[in-house]
Amino acid sequence: MKALTIILTLFICISVIGCKGRKPTMQELTGKWVHDDSTMIQLNANGTFIARSLPTEQLLSVFAKDTCLKIFDGQGTWQIKESRSSWDQLPWSLLLSFVKSTNSNNKFEARIIISGSNFIENKPPWKSIFIWNEEEGGERYEFTRSK
Repeated sequence: MKALTIILTLFICISVIGCKGRKPTMQELTGKWVHDDSTMIQLNANGTFIARSLPTEQLLSVFAKDTCLKIFDGQGTWQIKESRSSWDQLPWSLLLSFVKSTNSNNKFEARIIISGSNFIENKPPWKSIFIWNEEEGGERYEFTRSK
């Protein structure tokens, strides 16, 4: 029984350590990310971004009430942020800080989740960035790296 407890404890420790992801780097995320509907976010190595045809309702639900535009363009700066406070399958997100946009004269921020490889999506290579369409765990509005 004692041997079984030790084996089970080791298995749990190895599983947890093996599942721990690492923070994505700016270099790994730099590039053009697109959605099937031609929406695009270009993340530049200098920490700036340009976005085209972003869906107001899905990306900026708070601002959707203040504008009649269904899609908008924008630009600003981006950075990688930890988005979890405890155990989380997808702990990293992009923080897009808009300094210019076609839907608002105000500066604002939006978060987009970073998804990687392995079964809990927290390791490189980073496959996609996305926004939950409705509630967490449902459908995603997903961008993939353009080739």
